[in-house]
Amino acid sequence: MHTILVLTYQPGFGSAITSALDPMHWRVIVQEDAASAAPLFARKAIDAVLLDVDLNDARILQVFKEVRERASTVPLIVFSAGGHRHWEEEAYLIGVATILEKPVRARLLNHFLDKLVGIPNEPASQQTSAMVPPAQLTVFPKQSHSQLDSLRRFSSLLIHSLDAKALLQQAVQQVREALGINRAVVFLRKPDRIADDDDSLHAMQAIGHEPSILQQFSLSLRRGLGEHLHYNRRILRNTSREAVANRDILSEFHTLGSSIAVPIMDRDTFVGILLLDERITGGTFGDEELLHLYHWLEELGTALRNCWRHEQLSIGHGLIDEIIASLGSGCVVVGTDREIVHTNAAALAILFPEDSRQRTKKTFLFNELTQQLGSQIFQVIQTGQAAAPFKWTPPHLPGTIIGVRIVPFRLGADQRADAALLVLDDITEHERAVQLEVETNKLRLIRQMSWHLAHEIGNALTPISTLQQIVDADEDESRKEITAAAGKSVRRITRLTQQMNFLSRDWDRQGGQTVKIAELLHSAYQEANTLCSGTRPARLELDLANATTVTGDTKALRHAFSELMLNALQANPENPTVTVRI
Repeated sequence: MHTILVLTYQPGFGSAITSALDPMHWRVIVQEDAASAAPLFARKAIDAVLLDVDLNDARILQVFKEVRERASTVPLIVFSAGGHRHWEEEAYLIGVATILEKPVRARLLNHFLDKLVGIPNEPASQQTSAMVPPAQLTVFPKQSHSQLDSLRRFSSLLIHSLDAKALLQQAVQQVREALGINRAVVFLRKPDRIADDDDSLHAMQAIGHEPSILQQFSLSLRRGLGEHLHYNRRILRNTSREAVANRDILSEFHTLGSSIAVPIMDRDTFVGILLLDERITGGTFGDEELLHLYHWLEELGTALRNCWRHEQLSIGHGLIDEIIASLGSGCVVVGTDREIVHTNAAALAILFPEDSRQRTKKTFLFNELTQQLGSQIFQVIQTGQAAAPFKWTPPHLPGTIIGVRIVPFRLGADQRADAALLVLDDITEHERAVQLEVETNKLRLIRQMSWHLAHEIGNALTPISTLQQIVDADEDESRKEITAAAGKSVRRITRLTQQMNFLSRDWDRQGGQTVKIAELLHSAYQEANTLCSGTRPARLELDLANATTVTGDTKALRHAFSELMLNALQANPENPTVTVRI
């Protein structure tokens, strides 16, 4: 019997292949991708590979190469829809045996399989009767046929090597056929409680028993069969002296309709128990048969423990995938062969914002990364050293700043990394906040400088103003002109000093004071009139018909209105009148 591996994401295609082939000659195994069938490739258990491809799939040639790397001598048959295939020539150069069009045609498929793999399992008399004389035919002993048949049954377990449930089901079925029994049941400890003090054995697989009985029945390591086999670790018959002397053991034998209990071991670890009845023909088992069964179950126990470890590893990987997928940071895991092992939605949104929803890790290629990211990842994988964090602006997202970290994963002592993790964080808002903080610090420095400058100017202005007033008392006309010019400069410097003092004041940002508009305008006018240097007296005309109050910062409002009134007075020195209407 030959084994055919079908790689497809469409369940209907696998069913079509299965129905097109003779089940007596071909065993069909359906997987989604070559990575899922890695154990089968490793054991070289595949005779041919049938690949279902999509014309729009950009990874077609990469999938061909991946299959060729895992199985360089296995024939590869490709099924695709009709039409022009731009990758057909390259596919044949890679090593594809033939390309067939959908739908699946049974006769054509069988023809190519017979041609590539060989006509499967035809009787020896049909194959050689025309070429070899009867006297030269080799007659194999009956024992050889029995050994080959046992080997065939054992090989059927290999395809379930990572599925504990399917492996156990197939194993119990083979035990039933090989030993000629009617009933068999396997009790196992929970995979995650073997190292704990859990004393329960649960029925995991049975033949010839009512399901309702097994659902409500379990064995214990503290009494009966569970205690005896866990302690002694020897095969137990229901007619033995130990069984007859123990009422619990006899009760469990009777309830399960069994006569023999065989421990299932994984080296020194007790895994479970196999319970059997006598042969259907009424015969009993010899010690040699039970010894072979014990050692066979020991291998089965090791296989089950490996299955459980693989399941726990898969659960751990699934949990890591879920964690990475839920992270706000973009994460991309790249393998040593520059294959994208995993990527999450956040990374796709950064790398491919236009079509991130249609992208998956299966349609994301390493060569689609920018040269800057790709070269850094390659260097991390080669050296095994993490790259220094850096900032990166995607070409398709101008103005966006991405923080990049590349971390190596090493499982062994090799200097090279087994994988690299690319972490992408959108730090645009953070960078803007940092820049805003810098600007704020600059403004704070300007405010401090303004305060110190106003203070120093005020100190220097005081003696000048005093001298100007003394000189102004003299009646000399020239001195009056000098004092007028000095007074104008003093007022101008005083105004600049007040403005710098206002700039340097601390803002409470509350603005919760109640301000009367009329009083505020009078105060602002007095301040503006003091700073005005016009030759004619200024006037303020107020229309307070709608005078009211507002809530705000009194000093800030007075300063603002004073500046407005001063501008008005300076703009019309011939008639310095300020009119305000509310």
